[in-house]
This record gives sequence, structure tokens and C-alpha cells, in this order.
Amino acid sequence: MSSDQPLPPPPGGPGPASGAGAPSFDFARSFSFPFQDPDWLTKVLIGGVFSMLGIFLVGNFFVLGYLAKLIRNVVAGVERPMPAWDDLGGYFVEGFKLAMVVLVFVLPAVLIMLLAVIPAAILEGQGEAVGGLVGAAVTCLMFPLIIAMMVFLPSALTRAAAQGRAGAAFELGANFAYIKANLVNYVLAILVYIIANFVSQFGLLLLCVGVFFTGFLSMVMAAYAFGETYRLSPVK
Repeated sequence: MSSDQPLPPPPGGPGPASGAGAPSFDFARSFSFPFQDPDWLTKVLIGGVFSMLGIFLVGNFFVLGYLAKLIRNVVAGVERPMPAWDDLGGYFVEGFKLAMVVLVFVLPAVLIMLLAVIPAAILEGQGEAVGGLVGAAVTCLMFPLIIAMMVFLPSALTRAAAQGRAGAAFELGANFAYIKANLVNYVLAILVYIIANFVSQFGLLLLCVGVFFTGFLSMVMAAYAFGETYRLSPVK
């Protein structure tokens, strides 16, 4: 079967919400699927180069766009969902839009932190004990906010990528409903991301540069997991 053709739907129902015969989240496949693609090494090497260019920001746009295409391939049931690096313009444009989505979600938290931490640092530098207390209080307040963002943001980005429209990321009610309807699979996808990201750090052993390639591979695995969660979801 061609890698560009979607797999036929599973027998016994029209989709993942059709009942007891519905397919379940394949945790192990999130880690193994890249290596089933005969061109996986080339695709990872190119992705690693763009990840390296992420130091200059621009590479991140290409990577985000590539991951968005991968998610749509997973949702469509493409047998080998890692796309070729043959649409750089499209990847850049979509990746830029998704980067703006991330910025919109992250920027308020960064501003809140700066508005509180900078005055606290000034007071502490002047020997005011209250500065340290303010800094500690801000840290305590920011921690749950950061955790909430880490939980919510993958949903926003997955729906935006799967539907091909950045506006889906800001449909707060739909995103919460999506997480609630897929809580187990969603947690498993986050676990895939955590494990893959941890393992990718061993790329530092390869003259440090290797971490860009293992890091890209970990993002591919996580994108597959979130794409699979969306594909199986009864709520889009």
C-alpha cells in the first residue's frame, strides 16, 4: 500500500466512537512508527537540521508545520504518516501560525511573571526582605498556571493542526470538551511526550549536536500520540 493512501476504516463501525469494537490507543506504536518508514533517517536528519536552525527562531516554524502535517496524516490513517520534506513553504506558513498560537497562550504568563519578579528583584537588591517574599509568592502562583498551560496547550495545538485552522486553538469550550472526552488517551499522549523527551536528552552524548536530532524524533513521537488521540476521539 502506498504511504500516501489512508488505511481503510476498521470493520464493525464508522469510526472510533462506534462501540466496543472501536480501536484503542496504541501506546507502543507512538515510539515504533517512525522506524517503519524506510526514509525515516533522512526525514529525521532534515528535521534535526531545522531544529538546529530553531536557535535562530526560523527553524521552529518549519518544524511546527511539519508536525501539523504529520498529525493530519495520523488522523487520516496514513500508513506511514511521517511526511516528506517537500512542502517547505507550506510548513513555514502553518508553523508560523501555530507559533503565534503558542505566543498568545504563553505571553500573558510571561508578562505577569515579569511585572511581579522585576519589582521583587529590585526590592531584594535594596535589602528589602519583602522582595524575597514577593518572588516566592509569584513562583507559587505561577507553578499551577504553567502546569495548566502544559495540559491545555497540546489540545489547542492538536485541534488547530488536525483541522488546519489556527482559530480552533482558541475555542476554549471545545478544547476542554475534547480533553474531557479523551482524558485517558490524552494523559497517555502526554506520557509519550514526557518519556520521548527524556530519552531524547541522551542525544547530548553525541557531541551535544545529537540532541537536535533526537529532540526532533521525540517531537515526532509526541505528535503521533496526540494525532492518534484526536483520531480516536468521539469529540472533535
